[in-house]
Amino acid sequence: MNFGERTPAIYGWGSYIPIYRIKLDDIAKAWGEDPLVVKRGLEVDEISVKGPDEDQVTIAVNAAWNA
Repeated sequence: MNFGERTPAIYGWGSYIPIYRIKLDDIAKAWGEDPLVVKRGLEVDEISVKGPDEDQVTIAVNAAWNA
């Protein structure tokens, strides 16, 4: 391929983490597991989850805007 004067390369990167969080205690209770065991195994207290108006495309676009 001829790219002219431009060399294909990565010129930047971006990331996006959804603002909503769920505590592992709530997940463990829903699974009927001991929250302390789940926390110890994953070594986190909460995880991010996408909002009701977010999907893979909106998350990718937000990451691209942050690049």
